[in-house]
Amino acid sequence: MIDLTQAQEFRGKNLLPAGEYREVIENAEPTKSKAGSPMVKVTFDIDGTKIYDYLVLDPKSPRSYHLGLSKAKSILIAIGQKVLSYRNEMDLADALVGEIMLEVDIKNDEYMGEVREKNFIKKFSAVQAMTRPTRSEPRAAKDVIFNTEEIPF
Repeated sequence: MIDLTQAQEFRGKNLLPAGEYREVIENAEPTKSKAGSPMVKVTFDIDGTKIYDYLVLDPKSPRSYHLGLSKAKSILIAIGQKVLSYRNEMDLADALVGEIMLEVDIKNDEYMGEVREKNFIKKFSAVQAMTRPTRSEPRAAKDVIFNTEEIPF
C-alpha cells in the first residue's frame, strides 16, 4: 500500500522573484560544458535556492567565451579583486569564491510571454562592508604563475 495522504505536494523548483539579492559566491568549480568546452560553474545559494552561472572559457566558441570572460571580470571587479589574469580555470574558480558579498540582479526566464521555472543572473554589483567566511574547505596552495596573454581583458 502506498499512502500519499501525509506526503507534501511537489511544487517544483523554487523560483525567486525577479530583483536584487545580496550574497557571496558559495562555490566555483572548473568543469566542462556539454560541448566539452572548459568552463567554471559558479554557485550562489540565495534564500535556500541554488542559482548557477556558467563561465565558458573556450576561445573556439567566441560568443560564449567573450560572455564568460565579461561575467568573470564583472564578478572579480565587484568583489574588489585586483588580479585579472589567471593560469587556468582552477585558479579563476578559487579567486571567485570568497568573503566579499555581491549584489546579484535575478531575472526570470521568459519565453513567448510566459515565465518559465528558471532564474538567471542579469548582473553583478559590489556591496560595501558586508562579508561572510571564505570557502570552508580550502584547496591546496599552489604556485600561481600569471600569464597576461591567456585571458584578454
